[in-house]
Amino acid sequence: MGSSGCAPGGPTCESDPATYEPFTLSGKVRFGYVPSVYSGGTGKLDFSNPEMKPARRVLVQAVDNCGQAVAETISDDEGFYKLRVPGNASHLKAVARIYSSDFSQRPAADGNTYQTSCTGGASWDFNIVDNTSGQALHGYTGSALYTAGDSSANLSIPLSFDATRGVYLDRSAAPFALADTLIRSLEQVCQADPATQFPKLMVNWSTRNSPVSGQKSTGSIGTSHFTIEAGLPQLYILGKENVDTDEYDSHVVAHEFGHYLEYSIYRSDTLGGSHSLSDRLDPRVAFGEGYGNAFSAMATGEAIYVDSMGEREADGDGINIGQSTKGAAYNGVTNEKSVQYLLWKLYQNNSSLAHPEGGFSKIHQIDRKSTRLNSSHVSESRMPSSA
Repeated sequence: MGSSGCAPGGPTCESDPATYEPFTLSGKVRFGYVPSVYSGGTGKLDFSNPEMKPARRVLVQAVDNCGQAVAETISDDEGFYKLRVPGNASHLKAVARIYSSDFSQRPAADGNTYQTSCTGGASWDFNIVDNTSGQALHGYTGSALYTAGDSSANLSIPLSFDATRGVYLDRSAAPFALADTLIRSLEQVCQADPATQFPKLMVNWSTRNSPVSGQKSTGSIGTSHFTIEAGLPQLYILGKENVDTDEYDSHVVAHEFGHYLEYSIYRSDTLGGSHSLSDRLDPRVAFGEGYGNAFSAMATGEAIYVDSMGEREADGDGINIGQSTKGAAYNGVTNEKSVQYLLWKLYQNNSSLAHPEGGFSKIHQIDRKSTRLNSSHVSESRMPSSA
């Protein structure tokens, strides 16, 4: 924890010199969300139906006027938090980091229980960072200053969009949408193994991240993808407005998380590279990409893979993961669409009362029996022009 004072040579700020009695802050943290939908043959963000969702399992801090954390906790699955503040005048801050060293089914801060399949002491450490700012953690700090207990110290992380001009006004909520998809994805794995130990993951997102290849530190990331850098698994997620934004495209994010799973706890032999649904690929590439697509459907519970892009994020694509490839010219082990259909059907056939642990269990068991092969490939998430 930081102190209430500023470090020498640091930013100029004024800490409240008054001494307060220790007090409790509690309330809910929520973030703005817009659904990614497939309608009329187009994948798009549906700005006509925004909502506020609970910021689940994120780091919540009380910070002083210098931005130093004086207390912190983790929100529960309803976004509820409870902080004991040691007498410092504080703002409320949500940090886009989800981590636990020993997570299990237990009472949450408000007396409820976490809605989790991770009941056996699972662990994870996922950090949503800005690759154009030295991988600084994304966060959002409220303007209210608290000096005493306030049971309604809620924090709403904004997302706003000017429909007339077709531009974002505030995208503070975007990193928390990424965190929410990561929670959905890890919960899918925990259905099969409640004690899964997830290796550390860095998720790089910036409003400058564009589909141009170049320096990632300036936002030229090429596409949303998975890779290994500095010895750590990394996701890079697009965020360039009116070009291609993926933070609310939960299928794209879960697809890349699927590649992280292959590399980190399963096996990945893929060569990476470009691909499309009708391509005949190296079977290793076909399996990796088909697996990523199928996993995205499993994690989201939605069989239509949506990728929004373009002006107003309204000119994207959709893939029906559950569409059979029987009789298609590109059917077989060299085609990712065949792979995704096979895995999706295996998942559905095992999602029954006879398998209460969930349909992912069989896939997980087979994957864990494979010997992981280290590789630092880049896995593309782009889709063909036709769904």
